[in-house]
Amino acid sequence: MSLDIATLLASMNQVSEAGDRTGALMTLALPTGSGKTFAVRQHISRRIVYTDERFCFVANQNKSLHADRFYEAIKREWITRELKVSQSDFMMFYTRKVAVLRSLPTMVNIITTQKLPKTLEHYRDIQEALETLAQRYDEFKHMGEDVKSQYLPNNHGLKQAYINYQRTIRQQLIKEVGIAEPISESDKETIKRHVRDKETPLTAYINRYFPTIDLANRQLIIVVADKFIRSYISFWGGYSITVSSPTVLNQATVIFDEIDGLKPILLNKIIDDALKIPIDFQPFFCQVYAGVNDQQKRRPADIMTVLRKDHRLRNLKSRTNELATAYKLLKDYKTKGSPAATNFIFNLSHLQITSSSAWWSRDDPDGKYVALQSTEPAKGNLNFYRMVRDVNKFIKYFVIQIAQWATSYQARINERRSEVEDYYQFADSVRTICDTLRLSNETQKIVLLEIEALKNIRGNVGDNLQNGHYGRLLQDHGMQLFSLTDSDAHLNRTEIGAAFIYTTPEQFLLKLARSNRVLGLSATADLETVISNFDWEIARIIRTLIRTSSVPRRPLMVYANSSILMAWCSFSN
Repeated sequence: MSLDIATLLASMNQVSEAGDRTGALMTLALPTGSGKTFAVRQHISRRIVYTDERFCFVANQNKSLHADRFYEAIKREWITRELKVSQSDFMMFYTRKVAVLRSLPTMVNIITTQKLPKTLEHYRDIQEALETLAQRYDEFKHMGEDVKSQYLPNNHGLKQAYINYQRTIRQQLIKEVGIAEPISESDKETIKRHVRDKETPLTAYINRYFPTIDLANRQLIIVVADKFIRSYISFWGGYSITVSSPTVLNQATVIFDEIDGLKPILLNKIIDDALKIPIDFQPFFCQVYAGVNDQQKRRPADIMTVLRKDHRLRNLKSRTNELATAYKLLKDYKTKGSPAATNFIFNLSHLQITSSSAWWSRDDPDGKYVALQSTEPAKGNLNFYRMVRDVNKFIKYFVIQIAQWATSYQARINERRSEVEDYYQFADSVRTICDTLRLSNETQKIVLLEIEALKNIRGNVGDNLQNGHYGRLLQDHGMQLFSLTDSDAHLNRTEIGAAFIYTTPEQFLLKLARSNRVLGLSATADLETVISNFDWEIARIIRTLIRTSSVPRRPLMVYANSSILMAWCSFSN
């Protein structure tokens, strides 16, 4: 028996095309040693040589990347097609077609141990930048593991040294193409074509060691899962790129090797992102309140046109004032009787779990504060847990509104600009909107981080405003962690900290499958008893059950709505 990957992927295409969509999701659950990864590797290698089809192979660990095996398999297919053995010709083909994305330390190690092309050796700025990069890597390499972790993600100067070296290479490339800086968007495309089509010592070097120059045009991207969901340093400088973004994948076939190990990696990323955004939400709310109630006529007309469209600013002001009145949020909240040194509240839709006793909030007009207490008040009850839920919804609503305004304002500004160096960035647009509302720099940083979290790792922020009903509270509403802390640093109030989790690993996978064929390989992916597995039942609830027998010898079990396909397929004889 042999595993027919071509037939399996063709069945995914049929479902995608039938639904007028480009995405599909399938798990292939076969025993260890049955040849899943080998069959996939052979199929990809053949398609890379004979077609323009694009793939992204994602492994959970560096040792599972199979980069060397892909290299050998592609080389065999290429020799079969070309009927010749020329290492230089094959390397030119391979480095233009395949991008192997490694960790920063690994990539720096490779770069610093290879000789520069002779045409670059006499450029002093390149030599100096490379020497500095080697020094930073040597310092990093001799650190203890416990010390290294303290310097991540900046790698103790390694990242900046890499960026500086990359800049010197980029500047030399611009000179080789004959374009003057600053470069425009069309200039970037010209440079990319030069690197793809022209064989010079510099383009060969860039294709081999800086594949991020043009990931969207690589036929095969090989990457570990942790890097697939996080950002990479762009070759063009000034911003990062995410491999899982639609602009990079562009309807590629994404294959996860051992998909049952992907969920913990995604969970760590989701939780890390949430905990990076600590919100002391009462001061945060007070700033928003002050901003929306400020005199609008003092603000520039250009940006106010964006904010006032469809009465959005008026609606935000109304919602803010309603919350402030209902829960007395302009007053300080302060624990009485039970200092809140280490109290936590987990909020899951309409379910709250507290680490200690229950909490009530009571308006104290005489004391000009809101008392937090562990006994139910006889009067003046402000419904503390309802306030927690409502303020959480408000913060999400506010952040989404800022993102929508920023997107509109960015588009307006960029209509007047053309050059890449002068392109108005989304983050700058967010800051401008926040500045218009008089939000502090610290609050602006929080808003930017929340927007990133709300992107659900990839996708548009606005998509997450919709309320779905997946049959799971966590998947439907997300989760919030609140902490109540008393300290001498804020003696007259209790700090109410908040961290928000907006997404789940299952949502990430389903979102990825909207525009890409996604195939997950595993021996245990479909076993409900394996706790780290994805909750496939969610997809069954979200999507309508469809059955098809398009795969010969054994029916293909499909759980789908036009855009999502979840399937279990096996061998064909």
